[in-house]
Amino acid sequence: MWSKLNLLTQSTSEHYLENGDVGEFPATYKSNQLFLDVFYGVNDRVDIGIQIPYCGNKFVDIASAVGLPEENAKESGIGDLRGYTKINLVQQAIVATLKLGFKAPIGEYRAAPEAISVSEGQWDFDVIFQIGGSLYPAPMYANIDLGYRLRQENDTGYDPPEELIYNAEVGYSLTDNFLLALKLEGIHGDDRRITYVVPTVLIGLNQNLSLETSMRMAVSGRKSFAGNMWAIGISYQK
Repeated sequence: MWSKLNLLTQSTSEHYLENGDVGEFPATYKSNQLFLDVFYGVNDRVDIGIQIPYCGNKFVDIASAVGLPEENAKESGIGDLRGYTKINLVQQAIVATLKLGFKAPIGEYRAAPEAISVSEGQWDFDVIFQIGGSLYPAPMYANIDLGYRLRQENDTGYDPPEELIYNAEVGYSLTDNFLLALKLEGIHGDDRRITYVVPTVLIGLNQNLSLETSMRMAVSGRKSFAGNMWAIGISYQK
């Protein structure tokens, strides 16, 4: 079993426009999101997992700026549930895995731009191919994830376009309990796009417990929030 509690926080007054340029909101967007991930190893080749988020999102002082009702400028609660199955395909020096996932819109959905919502309002289905391995004799590793997200129509009749999902990661172990990693991650679709560079520090507190902190720096996007996102998490493995 592996579990992780992860807190992500962001405060920004900028967003990416449809042409990819960075524009400013007439207010500040603040988001705090707490994620609980739990994975269980059914056997040596199959893991199943679930992710439950709690989200608190709001625009600060937007009512006075554009006249949006204050009750529509903030929302908090349980977000959309995600479930995963990971199937190991190769167990050699190079490890390859097929990751299948879904997102169920259980959070309260309020259609934008009239209101902030903790839910995207539709089902998603992910198919992700993961490959990685050790760079021995150097104390390093490298991983690449590449996937496809099929997005369904929501209750308002909006059918969001499908997306590519990607993540490339390289890590270096300074000691047995101290790891530095650098990630390039994001999504790419005809509607929204976002790319992050993510420097990460992982500290092993004991044999089962680890502390992780990172900064997700948005470097390009479209119809997405700009600015940095900070994250801190603690994970447990047994």
